[in-house]
Amino acid sequence: MNRTLTILLSVNFMFLALRYFYILYYPIDLAPDEALYWEYSRRPDISYYSKPPLVGYLILLSTSFLGDTEIGVRFFPPIFAFLSSLIIYRFSKDLGLSETRALTASLLPHFLAGPSLNAVLMTIDAPFIFFYSLSLWILYRALTVQSLKLWILGGISSALALLSKYTAVFLIPGLVLYKPRLLRERFFWIFVGIMFLAFLPVLLWNALNDFVGFKHLFFLAGKKEGDGPFLTLRYLPEFILGQIAILSVIPFFFMLLGFYRALKEKKKKDLYLTLAVLPVFVFFLLLSFKTRVYANWSAFPYMAGIILAVKFMGTRALIASFILGLITLFPLYLPLLSPELDMKKRVVGWEDLGKRVSEIFNPEKDFIITPVYQLSAELAFYVKGKPFTYSINLGRRMNDYDLWKENLPREKGKNAIFVTYGGLDPRVREAFEEVVYEGVFDYRYKSKVIRRLRIYKLRGFKGHIEEEVPTRY
Repeated sequence: MNRTLTILLSVNFMFLALRYFYILYYPIDLAPDEALYWEYSRRPDISYYSKPPLVGYLILLSTSFLGDTEIGVRFFPPIFAFLSSLIIYRFSKDLGLSETRALTASLLPHFLAGPSLNAVLMTIDAPFIFFYSLSLWILYRALTVQSLKLWILGGISSALALLSKYTAVFLIPGLVLYKPRLLRERFFWIFVGIMFLAFLPVLLWNALNDFVGFKHLFFLAGKKEGDGPFLTLRYLPEFILGQIAILSVIPFFFMLLGFYRALKEKKKKDLYLTLAVLPVFVFFLLLSFKTRVYANWSAFPYMAGIILAVKFMGTRALIASFILGLITLFPLYLPLLSPELDMKKRVVGWEDLGKRVSEIFNPEKDFIITPVYQLSAELAFYVKGKPFTYSINLGRRMNDYDLWKENLPREKGKNAIFVTYGGLDPRVREAFEEVVYEGVFDYRYKSKVIRRLRIYKLRGFKGHIEEEVPTRY
């Protein structure tokens, strides 16, 4: 084993161990979306309202041998980060980078905020970015040697990316922009066919459910009420700063330089990396003139962007990137920031809430309802017995729980725990005979109340709650 490979594996095994240690021993709970995807795992289906099904399948696999625990839910992200680093190294070598540059490109993501979060939290981005990155590498090799086997492997990997997140379709236009004559080549259409066949169950699920998954996607990408004029600069700074936050300032600007150099010099290897990233970046940049674009929406091809940035960075810029990244990671993982700025406030306090609700919850006689999916998912995971919960619509946009309410009428006659950020909605009160308990749950983080919830116990469910029909997705 050569020296470079020894360093690569040693550093990656170190980060793998540190991340599992962090998941096991650092006091952070599941984020609301992680809890929701855990709910997917115990409701196996061919697709879901807000996402395709792969994240649920992976959690079902890991919790089947690690149990319904935080480590059970988060088992795969550290592995994906480990394998992604090896892929970047091999991809960089295939693109002609030196041993040192390839090693640098492969290790840099461990020091960047976006990839570091994806290496710990089990959101859809963990499997999606891994399979998207794997696809970019395999497809580059397929283009280079014109191997049917590689096109099939690329199709399988791309299908797994598509079953993680809809935006995996950007792989197709990126390839066509790089090599337009692919449209006339049989291997390319075999690749597209594999992706389409894998996606058919998702299409079927949507056809059977009023296409709510696609309505959700288009709602997120469309203009929202209160967004102001049809075109606006309001969200542009947030979009740009979000991309810088994910990649760090130095790699981000060298990636942009890489775009310019590739388009100017038209070197094929640089163009492949550029056309893997630039169409995605431009699409979401333009979308930010219309609506808010969250930072992670456009980050999925940035493995190619990192390789491109490293290729054009000088030694000082590389060293500065690692130092700046390391400085950034400390407040990301440790409680160094104020409660207002600390992102960890989203992943603390949920177990305490579950314990509080468990004190008044009788699994034989009670059920749990909330008005938002975040609370329903967290309570499902952290209340004793991990009960199936409900999220009722009192004036929100649709969510997954709106498709999981077939058993609610069967709870007639039982008591309910209602947890909410507001007061007791009259429509909820009308659905029960009486209120038997009312309490307040305050969660303090760094001596500051970051979450205040009201908890009600209601006796005698009448079998129906007057809900609003969702018009927003």
